[in-house]
Amino acid sequence: ERFFLLVDVWDPHEPWTPPDYYTRLYAPDYDGRETQTCYDNWRDAGLTEDDVRLSHATYSGEVSMVDRWVGSLVEKLDVLGITDDTVVIFVSDHGYYFGEHDYLGKSVWDPDLGTQSWSPLYRSIVEVPLMIQMPGVAPGRTPALTTLVDVPATVLDLAGIAVPPEMTGRSLGPLLRGETHRHR
Repeated sequence: ERFFLLVDVWDPHEPWTPPDYYTRLYAPDYDGRETQTCYDNWRDAGLTEDDVRLSHATYSGEVSMVDRWVGSLVEKLDVLGITDDTVVIFVSDHGYYFGEHDYLGKSVWDPDLGTQSWSPLYRSIVEVPLMIQMPGVAPGRTPALTTLVDVPATVLDLAGIAVPPEMTGRSLGPLLRGETHRHR
């Protein structure tokens, strides 16, 4: 039977509060304190190198926690015997700065607006995971450029549904099927 399942996980997202044992994988001295982000230059915000280190450790702990539970979901496909008939797409929306370019956060705080206002677009923010497991396609990597707007078009295409012309996304199907090595 055909099905579509979308699993949206909030983590890793601040506040980073995974079970302590996940954080201790990355900071054995972790004492349980909650870390703060500043969405700006971490030094100017009065944070220390240890604050940045612990922020990264708690974030990494959440990544490990999500990895464990996504792995459990993928393992369930094996248990149900449907792995070879199922497309799995894993994607993230943005990265995060942990001291790179002196930032801590995903954007910069604008005190006049009282909100996050913009994000310097270094690789730490824009290079995010997009992994697709598809029956009949060997694992591999591609340097082809894509964007998140292409994911819905890809889902429709792989499900055999025509992509409406008003959609701005372009299916990654031809790339996945080896019909091309370029996308955008």
